Amino acid sequence: MAKWEEGINEGLCTRTELYERCMDILIHNRYQANGPGGYGVLNGDVACRDFIEYGRMNRVGVKALVLVTDGLFMPREL
Repeated sequence: MAKWEEGINEGLCTRTELYERCMDILIHNRYQANGPGGYGVLNGDVACRDFIEYGRMNRVGVKALVLVTDGLFMPREL
């Protein structure tokens, strides 16, 4: 966000200009997916299994559950 805001402060005003300014950061972050020190993504990459936890948990004492999605849609017949 800091680089985006710097671009605005320098006079960039279109999304395209700001996007191009931040492209190097976006590319770097993309390569962190399912990697050491990165973040887990359920994208079909075999390495995603290292980021998945499963099992059972007692609900007693649970105060919140956060689910995050990018809008996954179930496959449809063509």
